[in-house]
Amino acid sequence: MSGMFLGLLGAVLLLVLGLYALFAYRSAHLENLLHEQENVFRGELDGVTRGIEELQMQRVEAEKQAETRSTVDRELVSRLETSLKRIQDHLFRPEERPAKETASSPRTGTQKQEMIPRLPEVSEKQSFDFWTYQATDDDTLWDIARKHLKDGKYYPLLLEYNPDLEIYDIGRGVNIRIPKEIPDIQELYESIIERRNGRLFWNYTAAPGDTLGSIARKFYGSAEHVSKVTALNPELELKSGTAVKIELY
Repeated sequence: MSGMFLGLLGAVLLLVLGLYALFAYRSAHLENLLHEQENVFRGELDGVTRGIEELQMQRVEAEKQAETRSTVDRELVSRLETSLKRIQDHLFRPEERPAKETASSPRTGTQKQEMIPRLPEVSEKQSFDFWTYQATDDDTLWDIARKHLKDGKYYPLLLEYNPDLEIYDIGRGVNIRIPKEIPDIQELYESIIERRNGRLFWNYTAAPGDTLGSIARKFYGSAEHVSKVTALNPELELKSGTAVKIELY
């Protein structure tokens, strides 16, 4: 009887030891799996963290670039507004306003002819000696004319002798041809411009490759302003050498 009890006890001990060994093996296996998963998770977490840091750096850089562009745009708008204000102030000076027509004085053919600006002949343009001025970021056509032609109102002469010039793109890297000496600058100025009802007009000579969009961008700042060109030139057949009426501000 005691032998049977000892045998049973031994079997129970063997079973307990076996279960313990199995439990220890499974625990070690699970611990290894958890350790591997932890390493994988840490690697993915590090990758996500680096990605977030890179996105934050990109966001900061984008904000800096946006702030720089905003500052440049504000400065450009300010310069354009200043230039336009000067031109408008000049156009509406009492001494510059054209005399009003009376109802009792009908227009004659001669009067209509005087409304058409008299463009200088090509030979007249070529009779001047020119020098080249390199514009800066702070320049406007009005300022350049005031400095080098003695009065800002003469800026249409700069357009006349620089056919590739874009009125809203004056800045560093733009070269402008300026006449060295003009015997009668006021007479030449009057010959290329037209005043009507307080508005100032000038005739641009279309160059090869010009389109309505390129002309609108050159003189009104955007190709979207084509309607301004067509409104002043309702019967325009655009080709090289065509006179295109432009309203100056």
